[in-house]
Amino acid sequence: MLIALAAPLGAGLFFLLGALVRPARVRGIAVALTVTALCLFWSRTSPQNVKDATIAASLLFLALAALSPRAHASIRTSISPLIPLTALFFGCALATTQLTNPDGVGFLLRLVGLSLLLITVVGQFTRDDIASLRRGLIANGAIQVALGLIELLITHRPVLWGYLIYGNGRGLNNENHLLGDAVSRVQGSLGHPIPFSVVITIALVLLLVDWKTFSRPWALLLLSLFAASLILSGSRSGILAAILAVAYILLNGKTLSSRWRGLLAVAAGAAAIALNADSVGAIVGELVDSGSFSNRQGNLSYVPALLARPPWESLWGSGAATQQLLFDRGLLLNNGLNVVDNQLVTTLATQGVVGLVLLVLLVLVGWRSTDAAGRAAILPMVVMLFSFDYLAFASMVSILIVCLAMPRVETVPTADDRACEEGQRASKPMAKMRNINSETTQAIPM
Repeated sequence: MLIALAAPLGAGLFFLLGALVRPARVRGIAVALTVTALCLFWSRTSPQNVKDATIAASLLFLALAALSPRAHASIRTSISPLIPLTALFFGCALATTQLTNPDGVGFLLRLVGLSLLLITVVGQFTRDDIASLRRGLIANGAIQVALGLIELLITHRPVLWGYLIYGNGRGLNNENHLLGDAVSRVQGSLGHPIPFSVVITIALVLLLVDWKTFSRPWALLLLSLFAASLILSGSRSGILAAILAVAYILLNGKTLSSRWRGLLAVAAGAAAIALNADSVGAIVGELVDSGSFSNRQGNLSYVPALLARPPWESLWGSGAATQQLLFDRGLLLNNGLNVVDNQLVTTLATQGVVGLVLLVLLVLVGWRSTDAAGRAAILPMVVMLFSFDYLAFASMVSILIVCLAMPRVETVPTADDRACEEGQRASKPMAKMRNINSETTQAIPM
């Protein structure tokens, strides 16, 4: 029943957007709304019919955005290497999964459609679209902050969908070791604290990139809320990703004034001094002794076994959603948790060497094609490849693809520039016609 509402919902939302927003911003807002909808309504804890309807509405919404009229023609999407690479990455996974686990094909088809449409729409961006997308992703982070605070202070459980319940009846309400075992890790509507930390990190990065476009009180408020939310997530890998991204911005960004770069550097230095050697040693020791670290390290040690599989399986993998079969075969760490928590190892296991190479190529091409702001957003996604299996989340796939597809701002004309270019092209035939008329008039004897 809910899936039947996806088409009118997606179409209605797009036409409403088109009526309210000028064309130069429609695509940026459309992509931001798609990512926000996936973060709100697609998680491991949301009902399957809600997930299906969200994906279906998102696909239609993006297709309409890609096909909507505009005052200029863009050729970026036709030459973007991300399109064939993405199609090849998911196409290889589809072929293998069709042979080994046909039940996993449906989700892959949704992901490839979503990814290709996102690349296409981002490839049609104006500079106004880029600005709108950044603001939209910052707003997405603010929405998750609000949900996280309600979860922490009022409901004491995730607001929309509750906790994921495992087969043994245990809920995913892990203790926050950064704040004490009495506090549960916050996860917003994402169904897990780590995706929550990714959304917050991307929002924080883009806030720093666009720092000068915000009023000082709003910028400081959002910065404080995002930093606090990272701690509430309890994700040490998320905090590490955020620190590396901020360091990259400080070294390469031009949007922060030298004064603010200095203040951030001083704050980071003060935090480092506050953590004396004993404290750092204790934190490192706790991290190494933690179950999450030992689980990731344990699965990483199974890479030689995955490479030693029969040649066909080693090259192409065992197919999507076949991790449990690999645990049962002793090709992954079977410690009862049965989660890999490393996207690179998971890709090697399920998509083989070919899939892993294609994933690395996707990241490298995206990194090379964008500017410092785009790379600051890609960097946390690269760090989190080593932390959890985020290609199993439609919300995380959408964020990754958007970050990789982001063009260099200086190569994207403004809407006025493009309209001017089109006006010049349109005026050339008219100028020729005027010249012909003038010559004809002069040739007629008076």
